[in-house]
Amino acid sequence: MLEFPGAAPLLAGLLKERRSSRSYTDRPLAKDHLADILWAAQGASSENRRTVPSAHAVYGVSVSVAIGRVDDVDCGLYRYVTSNHSLAMVTDKDVRPRLASACIADEAWVNDSAAIVMLSTDFEKVNAEFAEQWPHGQRGGRYAWLEAGHISQNVYLACAELDVGVTFVGGVDERLLRDDDCNFELFPPKHELLGLLTLGSAQA
Repeated sequence: MLEFPGAAPLLAGLLKERRSSRSYTDRPLAKDHLADILWAAQGASSENRRTVPSAHAVYGVSVSVAIGRVDDVDCGLYRYVTSNHSLAMVTDKDVRPRLASACIADEAWVNDSAAIVMLSTDFEKVNAEFAEQWPHGQRGGRYAWLEAGHISQNVYLACAELDVGVTFVGGVDERLLRDDDCNFELFPPKHELLGLLTLGSAQA
């Protein structure tokens, strides 16, 4: 028989509180909460390391965030910059409706979120970092998916501590995100979407 919660009661508490929340109020997300969540996602934990593991420290997953209701942060699309823990604006357009409309079954509440974290990768680039391995061939893509999983769990644990609602959304029709009329890119060049993480003040 194993003892519970063992030697990590704080972590055990966060794991027990970790939930997916699909109903959000219209209350803005606090800027410092967003900062903590993004640092948990892929922040620098030391000079050459981040808060998530990455095979060969490639860190092939990019973190972008669509902001709608965050205190003291303008609405728009941003890239998270790990090196100086900052946001780089891509456009001041609210892209949450565009992301929500591409979701297979979750459009309404995704659009209600205060912010949406987007995880993406360049599969060609990450596959070039690793030799092929029998029997599945290229490994880089698998490592990118694993990295996205680590990021998502970190975000969930941060949200559990901060009492922020969060849900991972994987059901997205990427064809609906391709718009030749836009003068900006939702994701970095050549990147493909791995998933969305909606953030907001959860309904009681």
